Amino acid sequence: MELVPSLLSGAPEARTRNFLPIVALLPVLGLYWLISGIVLWWAYEITHDIERGHYQHHQALVLVAEMGLILTVLTSVAWLFRLRRRRNIPRWRIGWRAAWQTALVLIAYLSIVIAHLEFRIGPLKDDSEFSPLPAHFMGQVHADFFSGLEGPLTFFFIVVPVMACVSGVLCYLYFLAIEALRNLKTV
Repeated sequence: MELVPSLLSGAPEARTRNFLPIVALLPVLGLYWLISGIVLWWAYEITHDIERGHYQHHQALVLVAEMGLILTVLTSVAWLFRLRRRRNIPRWRIGWRAAWQTALVLIAYLSIVIAHLEFRIGPLKDDSEFSPLPAHFMGQVHADFFSGLEGPLTFFFIVVPVMACVSGVLCYLYFLAIEALRNLKTV
């Protein structure tokens, strides 16, 4: 399925059929964002950090929401690849491929952040320098989630496997729903 070139081609029914996967993807990614926030809150024990006074409740919510958004954007890369390359393969294989590709994308992301921190010349001046990208909020998020040894290990051993499984299940359900909606429209 060609995603971008075929979106505007054909009759109005064909355009609706072509936009259906994109429109249906938005609530699924929203659900993924919510689940990623829950997983991050649990994995990094944010409640304990609030109790110890490390964060105020609203600061923790914003921090987790921002990191969840980063995870969701990274996962959407793997999902859009699935949308574009889907052929007549079983849905369970689509879910499986989405899961391992999500894991690879998240591990690559972690590797880039860690490599940036390890091979940086000179000390970090502030939290914004935690990010290899010129985005200030990402540096703050990286500083809170990847500082010390525990942060990257928690991400690698807890967040990556859980979010990869969530990605696989949601991707499987997404394609199941798209197929059902397309079959419903043709009846």
